[in-house]
Amino acid sequence: MNGQEPSGLLDTGATSTFVTEQDTQHLEPTGQASAKRVLMPNGMKVSTGNKYVLKNGLRAPANTADSIPTLKTTLISNSKLADAGYTTIYDENEVNVYDQKNSTITITGAAVMTGYRDKRTGLWRVPLKNNPTNLNTDTKLLSKVETQAITNEIIANVHDLPSTEKVIRYLHAAAGFPTKSTWLKAIAQGFYSTWPLLTTKNVNKYFPESEETQKGHMRQTRSGVRKTNRRIRFVMNGDEQELEEIDETIRTLQARKNDIKVKIYDCSEAVYTDQTGQFPITSRRHYKYIMVMCEIDGNQILMEPMVNRKDHHIVAAWKRLMDRLKRQGVYPKHQYLDNEA
Repeated sequence: MNGQEPSGLLDTGATSTFVTEQDTQHLEPTGQASAKRVLMPNGMKVSTGNKYVLKNGLRAPANTADSIPTLKTTLISNSKLADAGYTTIYDENEVNVYDQKNSTITITGAAVMTGYRDKRTGLWRVPLKNNPTNLNTDTKLLSKVETQAITNEIIANVHDLPSTEKVIRYLHAAAGFPTKSTWLKAIAQGFYSTWPLLTTKNVNKYFPESEETQKGHMRQTRSGVRKTNRRIRFVMNGDEQELEEIDETIRTLQARKNDIKVKIYDCSEAVYTDQTGQFPITSRRHYKYIMVMCEIDGNQILMEPMVNRKDHHIVAAWKRLMDRLKRQGVYPKHQYLDNEA
C-alpha cells in the first residue's frame, strides 16, 4: 500500500465498523437501513445511516459496516475482527490481521502489559499502573453469541473540553473550592492522580479566584459589607440641653453589653438534598446530574444520578434515595431544600 488507496483507521476503541459517506462508494450496499445510536468521543449521540459490507474478504461480523453522515474518518473495528476469529498484530511500521483458523502465532517472551475485555462494551481495558489491587474477577472471554448481544455502540476516546482554564475552574468547584495552597499539596501527594489535566503546573497558572473559596475560609467579618458611619441629627435652635441629651443617647447605644442569644435547631430525623450542576460529559447511561442527600442522624451522604433536572427525573431520584433510607430503617420527618425548590 502506498497511501493512495481508500483506507480506514483500525480502531480498538470502536465497538463496530463505521464508515464515512464518501467511503461508501467502495463498499457493497445491502439496501438496509441501520438503526444504531452511536456515542461519539465528545459525548454527543448520532444516528447511523445504512448498512454495508466490506470488500476485503473478511467473514461476519468483521465485514459489516454502518455509515455515519457526520463521521470524518472511516473506523475499522478491531473488536469485530476479534469476534470473527481474527488476531491483529501491530508494530511500528504496519498492522497485520491473521485468521486464527489457519495461523499459528508463536510468542517467545512474557507480556509486559495484560488487560481484559469489558463484557459490556466488547472493548479492551488495561491497568494504568503496575500491580493493580482491584483485580478483575467478574470478566470472562465472551462467546460469539454474547458479543453480538451487545447493543450499545460507542467510539471511545478522551473527552473534549474547551480549554485548560475552564477545566481547572470546573475541577476546583468539584473539589469543594479549596484554597490554592491546600489544593496544591493534595495534588502533589497524588490524591487527584485520576483527574484529567489536574497538575500543579496547571493549577498555579489557572487557579480561579472564586468568591466561594473566600466565603468558606473567612476568619472574621468581611470588610465593606455594610456602612458603619452613624448618622447624627443636629439641633439648630441653639438649645445646648437638647444636644447633650442626644449625645447621651448615642453613648448609651454604643455601650458594650454581654448579651447572648441562643436558638436551638432540631436536626434529628432530617435530610438535606440538593442537585449538582450539569457535568461536562454525559455518562454512558445518559446521566448529566447528581442528586446529593445528607442524612443527619446516620451521618451519611447518599447520591443518585439524573438524566436532567426535570420534575419527574428529580422525583424519581428522590424516591430511590428515600427507598435506600427505608431499607436501613430510617424514616426522616423533615427535608431541607435549596433556594431552587
